Amino acid sequence: MSSLARKMISQVRQRGLALLTAAVLAGTPAIVRADNIDKELVKKGPELLQELKKKGYHNVGVLKFTVKKGKSELTFNAGSLNHNMATRLENALILANDAENPLGIIRDATSVAAAQAPKATYLTPEGRDQLFKLNYPLAWGNQKVTADAFISGVVDLSSDMKETSLKLVVCDKKSGKLQDLMSFSGIKTDRSILADSGQSFALAKRALRARDLGDSAADALTNWANESAQANDSSTSTTTNTPNVDNPRDSFDLVKLEVLVNGTAQAITKDSASPGEYRMDRLSEGQSVVFQLTNLTAEKIGVVIKVNGQSTINKEEAADEQCTRWMLEPNGKNILRGFYLDKTGGGTEVEIFRVLSDEESKSAWASFKRPGFIDVAVFRSSEIKPPPPTELGFSARGMSKRSLSKAPPATAQAAKEMVRKGMGLAARGMLAGGDKADVTLDSSAFVNPQFAANAHIMYFANPAP
Repeated sequence: MSSLARKMISQVRQRGLALLTAAVLAGTPAIVRADNIDKELVKKGPELLQELKKKGYHNVGVLKFTVKKGKSELTFNAGSLNHNMATRLENALILANDAENPLGIIRDATSVAAAQAPKATYLTPEGRDQLFKLNYPLAWGNQKVTADAFISGVVDLSSDMKETSLKLVVCDKKSGKLQDLMSFSGIKTDRSILADSGQSFALAKRALRARDLGDSAADALTNWANESAQANDSSTSTTTNTPNVDNPRDSFDLVKLEVLVNGTAQAITKDSASPGEYRMDRLSEGQSVVFQLTNLTAEKIGVVIKVNGQSTINKEEAADEQCTRWMLEPNGKNILRGFYLDKTGGGTEVEIFRVLSDEESKSAWASFKRPGFIDVAVFRSSEIKPPPPTELGFSARGMSKRSLSKAPPATAQAAKEMVRKGMGLAARGMLAGGDKADVTLDSSAFVNPQFAANAHIMYFANPAP
């Protein structure tokens, strides 16, 4: 067994189960993005595919990754990165696949295994035996197969958050052992990687006066992520910090979020074992949930707040910059009761937050983009108009579970085309939308909105590896 495999087995820690679904507006059109990990996956996809074929594999699945940030332990629940890395690697392999003689790529092996054998895991010999006994769907057609091998890996963010490395491991049916497969090093950490890993961070107000506000701001982002991580070591609650609006550590220096459960604010605490992340106690079915936002600055700000990856405005799933924002006047407040949706015939209605039961939560998990997270992104007005974000023709997030459940591609070639087009892509305590009520919302102008900070709260964790 490799040293990496031993480390994964000894350090991985699981979190308990719990999940949630679910003023003034300003918005912009959507643009497709990809992060630096996507670029490496696409680049190395053909090489990885050939290595798998060389080993004699016919059907391969990709399982949930672990994430390590600095000196923190490996974890299966650092953020959405654990799950979406598996989907992105599947998509990169599909893109590199030979449509005439394809390697069988299993779709969403983690969720399939968790549904059939909750204790199955690639970390132990007994767990691997269970994984290889199950039947899995391919990413195209209706055929179900057993796996010859499973790939997983570790995403490792350096202590200063500036670089990310990726190590892949494989276990196959023949040997039953976990072995090193391929490594990626020197990946420049960007904002998407930080956000997906659950790392909260912010830009200093002076950065909004910079001439280059695009992807080259990565250094500023990672510097602030590092300082945020250090600050988190000395404080355990969002309410104990003294807000610093000029040099914020994350969104909670600019806006106060209170999750009111039956009228009482829930404790939102920093995770001492994983700097930069916030946690909230699980919710219970039947509880009333409301969000209260308070602007801590003396300026007008915009806020995008998402639940399970869906914005509280029209359930938008685009990048934060492309979502409609809640506008808060200086020191102003806003109450959010759920998801605010445009009605077909005009007007707006609110789909009131509802806490799902255990069974509903487990069933709903796979349908969300960032299940179990409440994400808060804050925007400030910049002195200059920022350039449009760089577009990338391929994003490894391309083919989503949602699109596959609606219309699975018939062939390997069709799967490749679906990835190329980049199609679209709630457990007790998971938030979702419930009853509806009509509401009235106003629109407001916002000059040169520029991303300023974000924060990520995990309120529900799926323990399945």
